[in-house]
Amino acid sequence: MDQATQNRMAERAKTIDLSDFNGIVQVVHQDASMMLFHHAFAEVFDNRMLLVFTEHCGYHAFHLDDLEFYRTVEYTWGTEDEDDIEAE
Repeated sequence: MDQATQNRMAERAKTIDLSDFNGIVQVVHQDASMMLFHHAFAEVFDNRMLLVFTEHCGYHAFHLDDLEFYRTVEYTWGTEDEDDIEAE
């Protein structure tokens, strides 16, 4: 990865808010190896890189050409009904 791309990634990382880490990111390589990141989100960068930002493990970059696929799932936190449930 070239220095300009690294610099842009580092600048993007500075603008992230805690509320951005609201999902799970699954990355699957062409050889079927897989990575799963919790409390994370992903963005496509320059139409060639997948950037995965994690709450506790920094950020990771993957060349899109090397991936079979990726997907993100956003967390859904409790509903109002769940807030009313009391422990027995």
